[in-house]
Amino acid sequence: MQINSDFVGTTLDTQTHRVSFRDIVNYAASIDDMNPVYHDDQLAEKLVAPPVFPVVLTWPMVTSVAERLGDRVPPEALARMVHSTEHIEWHSPLKPGDKLRIDGRVEAVVPRYAGTMIVIRFDAGILDGDRRVFTEFTGGLFRGVGCADGGMGQENLPEVYVIEEERVPLWDHSF
Repeated sequence: MQINSDFVGTTLDTQTHRVSFRDIVNYAASIDDMNPVYHDDQLAEKLVAPPVFPVVLTWPMVTSVAERLGDRVPPEALARMVHSTEHIEWHSPLKPGDKLRIDGRVEAVVPRYAGTMIVIRFDAGILDGDRRVFTEFTGGLFRGVGCADGGMGQENLPEVYVIEEERVPLWDHSF
């Protein structure tokens, strides 16, 4: 089974979200973040979102990717996709009351040893302003699915996605 990279550049529906105090403290509690700022009301004015909080905001957009790609990725390939990478670049703190605009697009489709990776880029900023808040790159691996055309968009990814040479498995076992 193979897919092409012709859907690189596909945009996702823009989302907006007003981040609340409760959103931030609930997320911190869910990951057992014991930083006092999340638990002491006297420190509420210092409250900023935890480092991985953007995934809460972008996950609904990730789940809509299959619909957006339509018939360009067969259902059999989608059934083999697993979340494989996460890279978040913070540009400014995210605070309660911030209203964000989040834009998403398929940034790259690249072959990997175990299959083909799709990387989605999210750019978040203040809705009615020019303050950038975060850029997120999230990767999904279509396990066992080849990339028919060699991929596209690798040059647009952060350095953490660069693979100098194809890795070989540390061990192999056949049943």
